Amino acid sequence: MKRLLLTVFTTLCLMMIASPAFAASAQTNTSSDGFFHHYFVQPFSELIIWLANFFHDDYGLSIMFVTLIVRLLIFPLFCEPI
Repeated sequence: MKRLLLTVFTTLCLMMIASPAFAASAQTNTSSDGFFHHYFVQPFSELIIWLANFFHDDYGLSIMFVTLIVRLLIFPLFCEPI
């Protein structure tokens, strides 16, 4: 019982410490000019939004569709030659 309380207390303390850090990092500037943002984040974001509009505002389905496309594109990298 003591161990369970210690685990719960530790988890709650870590969540309270980590929450502001994640909240601060979640606030990004839309005019970010970084390489990764420009060539990866922005195109994928626009693709997901476009697919969500195509699927009648179903963002879950659009994320699954984009994930499937990406996994199919990188599939040859993980195949072993015969």
